[in-house]
Amino acid sequence: MGYKIRLTKHAMERMALRAISLSELELALSGDPSYRDKTGAEIYVKKLKDYSLIVIVNKIDDILKVITVYKARKVDKLIRNKLRKGLWEKLK
Repeated sequence: MGYKIRLTKHAMERMALRAISLSELELALSGDPSYRDKTGAEIYVKKLKDYSLIVIVNKIDDILKVITVYKARKVDKLIRNKLRKGLWEKLK
């Protein structure tokens, strides 16, 4: 990947609360971001088991600063709503 991963306090708390492991987080960040939110943060979406992992990061030089992480079972609906409301834009 080439990036160092840094977790905010909020991201660490959410990972603990939502039982998300560091290996799951790294797996989600192994690909390219799929979306960008209106603040410029990049959003990674990775299908895992019976849910998708959503990871929101800010890229700063060679660091991925993880803002938050959450699981979504109805990821298609979530993405449609974010795009429709103009909160996210699709990359590529």
